[in-house]
Amino acid sequence: MEHKIRSGVGLLILTDIPKIGRVAILQARGYFNTEEMRSQYYSGGCQVTVYGGINKGELPKDALLREVKEELGSSVATLLKNQPIFKVSEFERKNELGIIYTTLMSYQFLKKIRLGPDSGGIRLVKPNELKHALDLSKYKSGVKNSSVIAVFPDMRKTLTGAFKIFKNQKI
Repeated sequence: MEHKIRSGVGLLILTDIPKIGRVAILQARGYFNTEEMRSQYYSGGCQVTVYGGINKGELPKDALLREVKEELGSSVATLLKNQPIFKVSEFERKNELGIIYTTLMSYQFLKKIRLGPDSGGIRLVKPNELKHALDLSKYKSGVKNSSVIAVFPDMRKTLTGAFKIFKNQKI
């Protein structure tokens, strides 16, 4: 039996919030997966702002815009069309190849977000909070404490890389 490799694409949005500073906008995993009609694995854990599969024949950046529209709403997707985006990481797991892009947007975009039913909400993470983040791969049944930030190990590297890309850049 042939093992199918899935391709995925994601976006990590950074912004500067008055009185808080530069943050990464992460999406917490929800508790129920409406696509598969089952409990969500790793619920409460944090992932990039948007992530999803690339459909057959679809270019990664087209898939990215589609996923932004599906997960954050069409208003955010429209704003993203005029944003410079940068590839921050690529990864390969046993059944998936993924590309993660990053961008720096005005915090005003937060008011336009319309999350879907699978989302667990938005989490703001400052660069110095990364050192305290837990390894999400150890929480398949979910993160029970809402004050805990848990990310997959490769996500920590992606976050660090995105903060470095925009270290000296202003919005």
